[in-house]
Order: sequence, then structure tokens, then C-alpha cells
Amino acid sequence: MAKMDKYEEMADKIVGLAGGKDNIAAYQHCITRLRFDVRDKGKVDAEAIGKLPGSLGTNWSGNQLQVIIGQAVDDVYKLIAEKNGLATSATIGDDGAAPADGEKQRFSVMTVFQ
Repeated sequence: MAKMDKYEEMADKIVGLAGGKDNIAAYQHCITRLRFDVRDKGKVDAEAIGKLPGSLGTNWSGNQLQVIIGQAVDDVYKLIAEKNGLATSATIGDDGAAPADGEKQRFSVMTVFQ
């Protein structure tokens, strides 16, 4: 099985399980987690998302659903964006600034709706 094959089902289903594109205010990732800022938590099936192949679990922080992926999170982030027609944006650091040349990437952000 290729490295990303186990994330195909997640990429196909996760946006719908998060309540659809209209329910996602922002989509981003940190070092190990996908982060979905949602408008209505009641539309999210976090239990089903946590059971998708490749998910190591979920966690809520306010209206942000965090999906634990691990070290492949950047590749999974891009796959989900590609399969769901979501544009990705520039990488930023924890302080909101772009990392300096040679500095490790810490956080990517892509706003779906504002």
C-alpha cells in the first residue's frame, strides 16, 4: 500500500462529515493535526471522523475540530484540499509570520470562508 493510500477515504469523506464546505470557516494544520474551524458543531460527526482510516482520534477546542494525523499531516492536508477543491495558502509560523529561510515549517493555514 502506498503511503497516501490509507488517507484516500479520509480525503473523500472528511469535509462531508465536518458538515460540508459551508460549515467550515477555516481549514489549517499544525505539526500533527488537521484543524477545522466550524460554524455549527452540531453538523459535525466527530465520532465518524475519528474512525476514518488514518485518523488517530479527534479533539475539540472551542469550535475547532482537531483531527490527529501524525507526521503525514502536511500531505494529508494537501490531499484533502485537492480532492475537495480547497485552495491552500502560504505557510506561517506560530506567531503569524512566515518562517525565515531554513526555519522549520510549523503551521499552514487555508481559509475556506470568511
